Amino acid sequence: IYLANLDNPQALKSGAATFGSTLTGFSSKESEVELTFHLPYDIDLVPNFIQSTNAANASKTNTAELNVFKTWADTWKTGLGYEDSQSTTNEQNLFIVTLAYEF
Repeated sequence: IYLANLDNPQALKSGAATFGSTLTGFSSKESEVELTFHLPYDIDLVPNFIQSTNAANASKTNTAELNVFKTWADTWKTGLGYEDSQSTTNEQNLFIVTLAYEF
């Protein structure tokens, strides 16, 4: 009821209407499992699984991710990955490219 009231005409006048869409991005509960497999030639294989529960409407989102990283000279890291995120209201697939400097 609270979120529905944020989109009424009075909320639009006060600027609070966009606050409702912001609240839907918060999780009330989140569980994550991540493993790192160190392979030869400074390559890491990192599978990751996240399940989160939306604080506003209690919908669940499951995200599976797989990344492959290569470390260069102990400071630079490059990587490629894929992420699949599914909920009752949305599905998203992403390709991930990583370039990182660690110090």
